[in-house]
Amino acid sequence: MTFPASSGLPASGVSAVVVTVTGTEPTSDGYVTAYPSGAAVPDASTLNLTRGTTNANTAIVPLGPDRTISLYSQSGAHLIVDLQGYFTDSSAPAGTAGRFVPVNPGRIYDTRAGSPMDSGVARSLTVAGTAGIPTTGVAAVAFNFTAIDARGANGYLQVWPTDSNPGADFSNLNWSRVGQTIASGGIVKLGTAGRVDVRTFQSAHLAVDVNGYFTT
Repeated sequence: MTFPASSGLPASGVSAVVVTVTGTEPTSDGYVTAYPSGAAVPDASTLNLTRGTTNANTAIVPLGPDRTISLYSQSGAHLIVDLQGYFTDSSAPAGTAGRFVPVNPGRIYDTRAGSPMDSGVARSLTVAGTAGIPTTGVAAVAFNFTAIDARGANGYLQVWPTDSNPGADFSNLNWSRVGQTIASGGIVKLGTAGRVDVRTFQSAHLAVDVNGYFTT
């Protein structure tokens, strides 16, 4: 698949992309693999699917020679790909911006201490200065999101930088049935005051963990 100019992906200087791949309406149990175009399908899975469910996962996928990626589905399914970011190639100038710094995994938010997420209602989370994430010099953070005890079927989570326009057609995490607990990773740019906004469509408890960050 190609990435349109409207996606924000530069026309050159990109080695790999960060994508969230969502599989929905699979006809049978199976898996999805995202890989560089022009390469053989690898013996690996990006996302695992169960018949009748919707699941998502985030992956870093190198671009092929034609600057595209390929998708393989073992079972029939609709696939949705959301672009979250990219990694530069050797043509990028030397510098310290964009370096990944791992931290010990830490939880920064858990609604089980209070009320679950209300469907369609955004909450703002402070990320900078918590769980090993510095207060300054952070461009984006690597997260793990967990929806817990979903109150409604066929729900999803959206996460975006505070004080930016989130748009409508994307998801960071999907679930399919009432009572389900499911997790997915994601890399999200920080917004104003080092914060991100989160909302779910269908109510669920939400836990948010951090695993590292990218420098400015």
